[in-house]
Amino acid sequence: MTIATWDEIRPAKKEIYSTRSFGNRVTKQDELRAALATHAEIATKKLRAQHSLAHSATFFAANSPHDDGRYVKRSALSSFAVPTNDTRHVIHAASDTLNKLFVPGVRYYKVGVGLLDICDEKHRQGDLFTPSTDNSALMAVLDNTNARYGKNTMHFGARGFQQSFAMKRDFLTKRATTRWEEIPRIKC
Repeated sequence: MTIATWDEIRPAKKEIYSTRSFGNRVTKQDELRAALATHAEIATKKLRAQHSLAHSATFFAANSPHDDGRYVKRSALSSFAVPTNDTRHVIHAASDTLNKLFVPGVRYYKVGVGLLDICDEKHRQGDLFTPSTDNSALMAVLDNTNARYGKNTMHFGARGFQQSFAMKRDFLTKRATTRWEEIPRIKC
């Protein structure tokens, strides 16, 4: 039997963020909403993986400070009545804060979602007047399907299906040790 030492046990994260820069600048509100929904899915998946709940979420969007024109960086905080790890609630909160983030005419460069005030799922504090509407069975089906059949096999419609803002991967390093199709071929 192996006994774990203090250094081997990794503590649960107190904050979980999912942020990315866009491959192409985002100028439409629907594209910004889809990007926020994408990052909400990623962050809540990480939250469920560590068996935790979030009391609040922060959402932000910014253009590049090197762009012509003014620099815009906006953020919004949303608190949940009951701590949650349900992606639907985080996506709904992101949609509610979208009007605070979006400025017409701004070419957004980066967006992100952060889950804050994280607590362990075992220590869920119920509320007599606001019952939890989390659907843990639905989230388990979503996570298990994506784990079995590949990332993004199932996702929420709020993400959209064509993501024109996805990161550019033109200079991605070859994965010759993990992908059969990328192993170099030598001809003699």
